[in-house]
Amino acid sequence: MSETHASSILKNLYATAYGAVNAYKAYIPSIDSLQEGLYVNLKINADNTGSSTLDINSFGSKSIKSSTGSDLASSDLSTDKIVALVYNGSEFQILAAGTTNSSMSSVDNATNKNTSNHFRTLDVLQSQHTGETIIESGWVDSFGNANEIGADEANSIGESYDNVNKLYEGSTGSINQNSDKDYTTESNYLQQEWTNSNQSTSQATVASGTTVTLSSGVWPTNAESARISFDSGSTFFDIDSRDSDTQLTLASSATNATSDYIIRMSAFDSGEVKFNLVESGSGLDTTSGKTYSAGNANGSFPASKAFDDLTGNNQAYVANSPTDWIKIDFGSGQSITPIKYTMICWNGDSNRNQNESPKTWTFEGSNDDSNWTVLDTQTNVPTWSNLEKRTYTFINSVAYRYLRWDVTANQGFLDRMQMTELEIIESASSNSINEYVSIVDTFAQKEDTSSWSDINSASRTETLNSQNAYYWLSYDPASGYGDGTEVKVFNQSGSVWRKIARNNAGTWQYNNDATNTATENWTNATTNDMLHAVSQAMSSQANNRMTGAELAAITDAEWEAANGFSTSVNSLARGVTLHSTSSTQNPSVDQYRINYDSDNVAMDLRSKTFDPGSSPASAFIWAKVEHTDVDGAGTFSISRNGGSNWETVSMVQQGEAISGDVRILRSVHTFTTGSGGEDLRARYVTEAGKPQKLHAWGLQARD
Repeated sequence: MSETHASSILKNLYATAYGAVNAYKAYIPSIDSLQEGLYVNLKINADNTGSSTLDINSFGSKSIKSSTGSDLASSDLSTDKIVALVYNGSEFQILAAGTTNSSMSSVDNATNKNTSNHFRTLDVLQSQHTGETIIESGWVDSFGNANEIGADEANSIGESYDNVNKLYEGSTGSINQNSDKDYTTESNYLQQEWTNSNQSTSQATVASGTTVTLSSGVWPTNAESARISFDSGSTFFDIDSRDSDTQLTLASSATNATSDYIIRMSAFDSGEVKFNLVESGSGLDTTSGKTYSAGNANGSFPASKAFDDLTGNNQAYVANSPTDWIKIDFGSGQSITPIKYTMICWNGDSNRNQNESPKTWTFEGSNDDSNWTVLDTQTNVPTWSNLEKRTYTFINSVAYRYLRWDVTANQGFLDRMQMTELEIIESASSNSINEYVSIVDTFAQKEDTSSWSDINSASRTETLNSQNAYYWLSYDPASGYGDGTEVKVFNQSGSVWRKIARNNAGTWQYNNDATNTATENWTNATTNDMLHAVSQAMSSQANNRMTGAELAAITDAEWEAANGFSTSVNSLARGVTLHSTSSTQNPSVDQYRINYDSDNVAMDLRSKTFDPGSSPASAFIWAKVEHTDVDGAGTFSISRNGGSNWETVSMVQQGEAISGDVRILRSVHTFTTGSGGEDLRARYVTEAGKPQKLHAWGLQARD
């Protein structure tokens, strides 16, 4: 088709017919002759009763034929309906009969097959664009417009119908959505490990239930802050102490065995991830504190000493004489030493009044109630309900078992007592952790970001205890964190996204460059996995570390800077690296949050059923879609058995985009797989985050 010819048929030509029934006339000033490919929209002035003609501008009467080339039947042209006609050089052919969009099909009584002309939408667009029609002889068509009749919404997902513009698209996303990582279970995360592969061929022998001896090599120096598994990670035991280079003591009993082992530093507890610092002593809850009273006795009290209910609410121990005392049994004692505690008690005289007479608390570490140690540190604090509230702070230097309260002067009573661990004091003999330990989402648990349009901000909930927690990300990590996976941080001082670790053809490496830029200097990790590479990156260069404060400081624009997040990123993995130089100070992270805006969700749109009368050998599909060149056109499939088997169709764009990003696609497909059937359907699938739109589509079948 010549360029001049294409220009003429792209004109929007419209006229109202006049003249006698079956002999229609029209006047269109812009037409100076009849040319092949001429397209006209004609408003009918009267119903036809049979074969009909059209004379435009007195150029001569030309026959009007149906889309199949046959003469018109009665009422093929209806009053006040608009019909689209194209001149083929000798006669006018109907492109859009005067039917409404609501009718899906009409039936040819002779063949009992669908012969409706719902391809008018495509036919008009196609003729405007290339001068050709796609209605082909021998085809049976099913539907022509997804706006009203073409979608099986009961079996489609993710679709959103735009009633104003009459089209389908993926459901619109939302702004300011939060994606939280709460560290509630370790099964969702990979954790840095020390295994026997680092210790030659050594194995661990569990003897006497709690003692573990290494056959060769040495235990890591910080092993007492770790956990150990003898069944490939199915069960982990806390390590109570590292007794020697080759011997450990467990905090709980394990089955006697000799096997390979795995050691982990990290642990998940009450929604946070932290180092696994073992705190022994089952009798005293040093995490949240316990209130010791007659009504909630976490220790044992002498049976000969009664408790009186003085207030109706709280039970209290009443001392009848200066020699009376109360003993509280902690249970198994405390094996971590020394420990600093704070203890608060409310006490007074026998009339439940404040009593300034000193009371003495003492510790005892043996089983025969001897060797009592007086607590010499006490601080008076404001009174509470006429009682004296005293706070004692003390350091436990041995594994004390009993706590005793003596009345040294007047009668009195103990209303209640609370004890909590204040902090663990590092001793010269303990081993500092001094380790960078990394945790990351498992590959299966990585975040699906395909519908995200951007990242606005990020935040964290952490408790550092004078130590450190660092944060990092991997955009679109390769399968199983394989070849091509990169780990990144945003370097605030350099204002750049910096790669700190990568999988290079199966070898994990870390960036050892000392600058705060995007410059890279790659060194093979000592242990060939992601977490060790990340930890080495951070231990080697301060510019590879991104703190929680720096994470929160990344701006919206910086998130989307070069090498940062973009709409082409389909997934990300979030990592945390803990670092402590202490044997007792334990940094922890509760939550790693990312705030984002989402785009259109993925759409799986399916057509309604179409029975062509027999199992088709071939199918023809067309679609009017709206997409950018970057998005691609989505995926089209066809099934002839109601969707039990789908076959992908390779759609070909017809000409250039009609307007903006609106395009016409078509394909002829010969079925090759799956059982035959008479339930022909089409399917259109888009990716999340791709704002693709389906304006109309059509489907034909041929035996």
